[in-house]
Amino acid sequence: MFGNDGSPDGRFDNDGMFGMFGMSQRQVRIVGGFTLLLFGLASLWWLCGPERGDPPGAELVRFMMVGTVVGGVVALTERLHGMRERWREERQHLASALDRARQRDTRDELTGCLNRRAMLERMAEESLRSARLGQPMCLVLLDLDHFRRVNDRHGHAAGDLVLRGFADLARARRRDTDLLSRWGGEEFLMVLGATDAAQARTRVQRLLEELAERPFEEGVKVTCSAGLTECRGGESIVAAIERVDRALVRAKAAGRNRLEQA
Repeated sequence: MFGNDGSPDGRFDNDGMFGMFGMSQRQVRIVGGFTLLLFGLASLWWLCGPERGDPPGAELVRFMMVGTVVGGVVALTERLHGMRERWREERQHLASALDRARQRDTRDELTGCLNRRAMLERMAEESLRSARLGQPMCLVLLDLDHFRRVNDRHGHAAGDLVLRGFADLARARRRDTDLLSRWGGEEFLMVLGATDAAQARTRVQRLLEELAERPFEEGVKVTCSAGLTECRGGESIVAAIERVDRALVRAKAAGRNRLEQA
């Protein structure tokens, strides 16, 4: 309560006066009620004890003043608690809104994959990382075969289910270091980090086989053609994309449901 020099310690004022604002509402009510109880008992002792003090009216006025102060502090702390809760909720809503906006900026709304712009940015980062570490990196461009027939025969809702289903299947087969984007329409682009062409062929071929055997809604089945290329350290991303696109065109021309490498 007192400092080393006998003067009042400032920490008493801070802890005693403002410490209540850090309590929970229940704790504040308990402290307020306990304070009034103690003051009421002290007043009774002062009025009825061997050394009687002021007249009962004066003691009642003091008790009412203390009750008013304590009640005001309790009400103020409860109001502050309510404001803090509203601020916390508003911060959470704002964080959720920002996250949704960020998702819209970087994700395809239908499939949840990276969109084209976000993929280009991530590809550039992955290319620099691969060049710095001296690790191979592969691009895989996938296109669902005859996808227009799915929309024509079963409707666009079924087509959307197929796109989402393919994205889920591809995501389930990728590693944490891989990237997957909806490149456009029924085309998807994958970036396989720290993966050479032989490893990528094995993984992509397995994905094509699983897709061909998987039925979607209403028994719809689709296949997929794929182009694959291994990126060379420090080369242009644009050049690698053009190369993998040519590989996909060859896969389509060769009968679809197959993988071609460039």
